[in-house]
Amino acid sequence: MERPDYEFGIAVEVATESIRVCHPSLDVTLQRPDEVSFDCRGKTLESIVYMLFTALDNALEHCGFNDHAPTLSLETSLKDSWLELRLVNSCAPIVSVEEENERLDELRERLENGDEAQGLATIEGGSGYAKIIRILRHDLLTRHAPDVWLSQRDGICSHDRNGCEGDGEMTALIIEDDELKTERLKSFLGQELPDHQIEVARSYKSGLRALVANTPALVILDMTLPTFDIAPGSDGGRPLNLGGRELLRQMKRRSLAYPTVVVTGFDAFGSEPQDVTLAQLDGELEAEFGDFYIGSVYFNATSDDWRDQLRLLVEADPRIS
Repeated sequence: MERPDYEFGIAVEVATESIRVCHPSLDVTLQRPDEVSFDCRGKTLESIVYMLFTALDNALEHCGFNDHAPTLSLETSLKDSWLELRLVNSCAPIVSVEEENERLDELRERLENGDEAQGLATIEGGSGYAKIIRILRHDLLTRHAPDVWLSQRDGICSHDRNGCEGDGEMTALIIEDDELKTERLKSFLGQELPDHQIEVARSYKSGLRALVANTPALVILDMTLPTFDIAPGSDGGRPLNLGGRELLRQMKRRSLAYPTVVVTGFDAFGSEPQDVTLAQLDGELEAEFGDFYIGSVYFNATSDDWRDQLRLLVEADPRIS
């Protein structure tokens, strides 16, 4: 007999109670500030519970506290059939977010290069990432791999991603892998937006992490990006010809409506017969992301025309100050 569908909150309650049984000395409490409600197919119950349990268990095991449970909160959003789960927990100062994200990047690359999630789950050091991948791919039979990373929150950030309680410092985010182009863009922003702190991400994955972890007043986005940051011993993984468009889709899916300009050194993308010019791509991006996409600029290192075009776009948008 087929199991009936269930409300997602039931899986959360079962996973949370299982955590309390496994950690009886800790007073574990899980907050759900949004209480998003939706139904799941009955046969997925065990897999969803196990995935939630794995995330919660790792939050307890690796938070750096020995004598008490961290503050735990599960934020949930469902938009256009995409489910985003964000587990927020407090950590002791000894926990290094940067080191953990470097380890997660290495795991992602190994998985994309064909390593089996089941094998990695026994050697990857206990983050739970490989276990969650195995649940999604083998138990839930999903074709989509999750974006999993750690981000650090200082103070309390509201659910309105366009405003955050704190010191109020404005930032501009550059997502670009070319060093020369990055320096030119930093120089431009230093002159045009002198009161803004400039952050740089050098790949699709680090760009996505930066978009989620920060609230930039302006995003300058390259269109062609490596999957991961290029570093000694790493070629950056698979190059993404339209990685910038994929980041724009992630921003739309996550309601990260930051004013964004695409600055690219290419005037055409793809190969025949599916190739597209920059002008055509600009029209497609405007139609799909018009509430936060404000235009494109062709970058030529031998000319300053790009600076004038970018200045016009920045000055015309009242959200950028």
